[in-house]
Amino acid sequence: VSASDSSRCAECVRLGASSCDVLGPSPADIRKISLQHRRLEDQIEAEEERLRESAAKLERLRKQKKMWSAKMARAIRRGLDNVEELDRVEAEEASRTASIAVGEEPCSDQGGGSGCSEWRD
Repeated sequence: VSASDSSRCAECVRLGASSCDVLGPSPADIRKISLQHRRLEDQIEAEEERLRESAAKLERLRKQKKMWSAKMARAIRRGLDNVEELDRVEAEEASRTASIAVGEEPCSDQGGGSGCSEWRD
């Protein structure tokens, strides 16, 4: 600290600096720095959350694309024109498989009528 000006250090006096923080930052300066630090932390957290959400959305879209690609390939292998027709055919197959699993005979709607004979006593 300069003998002629106890509020400035000798280096600041030598350099002609008008202010010197020989006493350290004031409480107001510390609050300002702390507030700025907190704002930056909040911005970082918000951007990290946005990034996580974007990554999750991207992963969902990739899974959907993969699912649709597989579905289109199945439709093409079966000679079907569209995915809706594939859904209908696969639903019918699943229904038949479920019927067989519970011991029912599958019914066919080919050849007229219901295709299922009713058993009567």
